[in-house]
This record gives sequence, structure tokens and C-alpha cells, in this order.
Amino acid sequence: MPRQWGRLSYEIYLSHMFVVMPMIHLFRATGENWTFGWVWFIPTLGLSLCLGALVDRFLSRPADRWLLEKSGLRHPQPTGRIAEI
Repeated sequence: MPRQWGRLSYEIYLSHMFVVMPMIHLFRATGENWTFGWVWFIPTLGLSLCLGALVDRFLSRPADRWLLEKSGLRHPQPTGRIAEI
């Protein structure tokens, strides 16, 4: 799990506020019980990881492949095969 957090750190950095801000609004809507406020960090961290993984899968990796192919640094891989790194 720590390796995945590290691998996705940039994507999490880019997108975490899309999770944090709604969680703050939800926390305030529930009455702001500061005694158990720390509990809100657990789902916020999990959702940030999930959103970072989605950004990686559907934005970062496809953009990386496209840029490498357009620059000529890597040739397009045939479909249906796993690309070797």
C-alpha cells in the first residue's frame, strides 16, 4: 500500500482537493463534532487514493503513452499485448 501511495503521489496531489472540500462541507453539515473529527481523515485519505488512481488510469497514463508515441521515443504497442517497460 505505501508503494501505491508513492506511485500515485502526484495524481493525489493534483486531485485531493476535489475530495477534501466536499468532505469539509459534509463534516460541517453533520454538526461539526470535533471530538470525532479525526475519524473523517480515514475516508478522506481512502477517497483521495481512489481518485488519484482514477486520474492515473484515465488521464496520466494515456497522456504519457500519447506523448511518448508522438515524440518518437516509443513506438505504439500492438493492442491486446502488455507493453514491456
